[in-house]
Amino acid sequence: MVGERPIFAEDESGRLVPMTPAAPPSEDELQDLIAEHPDIVGEEQGELLFLAREQPVTDSEGGAGRWSLDHLFVTRGAVPVLLEVKRATDTRLRREVVGQLLDYAANGTAYWPTGTLEGAFRATCAERDEDPDERLAEFLGESEASDFWSQVETNLAAGRVRLVIAADLIPPELARIIEFLSDQMRAEVRGVELRYYRSAAGRRTLVPRIVGLTERARAMRGEDPQGPRATSLGEWLDLMRSERGEAVTGPAERLVALLKELGAEFGTRKDSITVGFVVPGREMVKPLRLTWRGRVRLVPASLSSLPAFGTSDSRREWLEKIKAQVGELSRTDREPYLRIDRLTGERWLAFESILRELVGRIKSR
Repeated sequence: MVGERPIFAEDESGRLVPMTPAAPPSEDELQDLIAEHPDIVGEEQGELLFLAREQPVTDSEGGAGRWSLDHLFVTRGAVPVLLEVKRATDTRLRREVVGQLLDYAANGTAYWPTGTLEGAFRATCAERDEDPDERLAEFLGESEASDFWSQVETNLAAGRVRLVIAADLIPPELARIIEFLSDQMRAEVRGVELRYYRSAAGRRTLVPRIVGLTERARAMRGEDPQGPRATSLGEWLDLMRSERGEAVTGPAERLVALLKELGAEFGTRKDSITVGFVVPGREMVKPLRLTWRGRVRLVPASLSSLPAFGTSDSRREWLEKIKAQVGELSRTDREPYLRIDRLTGERWLAFESILRELVGRIKSR
């Protein structure tokens, strides 16, 4: 930490107080902070639900716990997150911790009995005197809770997990290993560097930095890398004209005109324009996003409150219908996308018909 510059935080009186680089007093303190504030190790705010600390991991069917995983989370997308915490002073913060985490992932996905993750969550809620169903509903928001745990089990069995190494310092050689594994594996591999600062009065500040969220890793899991941000629908159309050309601009303008005709309301998020429709009772569903890459991203989970789309099977059927009639669907899970420049001719007519039918169902609820 010697030679590092402090950061400055404003105190209650408006003065800037220097926060000097420091080492966490103990690994336990880091673990406590992560358990109480999952956002510091998440990729988006509110993304992680805490399931358990010191989760046993066995190495055989029906065996006793051979290892103990520091933290177990799950994302809003039902992806299990296995996290290990190490301090920079720990000599194992190199290749050994990577092997340790791979051990946990390989054996957890193979030997955790069905219901282990949900059971861990319910046990933690009992310890915290929280209602697990209410806590899950609060976490998921618009998404459906009824099939959430079954999707968690599906992802776990398929090895769709996120492996995270959290430390107050991620050394360059470990960062290179993390980025290599992130690009090569189905599992997401991340490092979260939590730079630790203290003021003279003892106030703490953590500054997180994520390692391993490479452009290739984003593309492999079907996400758009962060690009130029459009803060309005007009700016998004301007971006299509300047960045994507007429092949995208024409279909994009036609799509926007249709959405406006259907009564859509437009909002913004960090990488896209959201498309929402109000249903009776003033509830808003947002089944589409328009991304800076010139794509229409489909968000079937937002439709789960509608009777016609109340089950995962019904939402999957909707995606399959789009795939069959429009084509060019990237996949049929989570948030697949269509390329806007392909929405021409018969494909456009089919997509227009599907959108009109969808909005009719939304408004007739």
